Amino acid sequence: MKAVYIDILIFCITLPVAARESQREIDLRGYWKFETWDDKKFADSDFDDSEWEEIKVPSSWESRGFPGYDGYAWYRTTFDCPGELEQKSLMLKLGNIDDVDEVYLNGQFIGGMGTVEPEYVSAYSKSRSYPIPTGVLLFEEQNVVAVRVFDQYGPGGIIEGEIGVYSYAGLDMEVNLAGTWKLAFGDNQEWREINCRERAFKDIQVPANWESQGYQDKDGYAWYRKTFSIDKRLADEKLILAMGKIDDYDEVFFNGVQIGRTGRFPIHEDQKNSGNYYRKERIYRIPPHLVRWNGKNVIAVRVYDVWGDGGIYEGPVGVSTWQRMLEKEKEKRQKHRFILDEILQDVFDW
Repeated sequence: MKAVYIDILIFCITLPVAARESQREIDLRGYWKFETWDDKKFADSDFDDSEWEEIKVPSSWESRGFPGYDGYAWYRTTFDCPGELEQKSLMLKLGNIDDVDEVYLNGQFIGGMGTVEPEYVSAYSKSRSYPIPTGVLLFEEQNVVAVRVFDQYGPGGIIEGEIGVYSYAGLDMEVNLAGTWKLAFGDNQEWREINCRERAFKDIQVPANWESQGYQDKDGYAWYRKTFSIDKRLADEKLILAMGKIDDYDEVFFNGVQIGRTGRFPIHEDQKNSGNYYRKERIYRIPPHLVRWNGKNVIAVRVYDVWGDGGIYEGPVGVSTWQRMLEKEKEKRQKHRFILDEILQDVFDW
């Protein structure tokens, strides 16, 4: 009987911990501006949408006065962001969108799923969660969200889910690297170099698997690249690079030098087994002598995807410090202790 209690206890602990992975900071449910037309100027933060209809979000537009409508439509809304969120890693959650979306924050593209051209791919079943890149959000000012939606048939629009701006419960970042990266498929060792030519690369949002961004059925090798700066005020800190979760294998290079890997390269045809590496969170130490303080730094990530979804698919992604990670681990242990005490009290009446 005691063993049964232990199994139940472990199961109960996992539920509340998972529920605290992110926290809604700003609720964006309610009435948004809506237009059944398509014009890229609708993404502009200063576009005048005062003449547009209003529609409830989330809900299908068919159920809100637009029965049978298929094609393009735009949503827009505004919100104020309090200054105390400036040190947090934030993401915009839009729930499920039927079928394809492009999302703009203050006029800047921050993510999208599904494709219209050249080959239509629906993403209606995928929940949208887009990291907000550093420098895009305005604190103590008004922000504008614009969402371009394409619906091929059936219900359309921002149909369901928890809509809002959320903070990660994970590691806080000194440099938030979520947002637009470069991606190229294939395997070229020159792509690790700091000054390599990026003509083969295209923009992609990180974190998010590449299948949801128009690269269907892409397995095998790919490279990501990101250029950024690190403030010299961090020169006395022990820096770490958080790369979230990657499907499946990775090698990570900082300014041309490998600083970590998960899984082993190369992958031969008879070795195609992901080994559950896609579930592991990547955290790598950044050697201080590699950093170009206040200058150009480049992360290059070599990825091999065995099958299914691929790429840097889950965050947080960025540069943090060893001290922050220790504090977060201490906080996590204290939280688990508090949850355990609650369960023992409520479930077992201890």
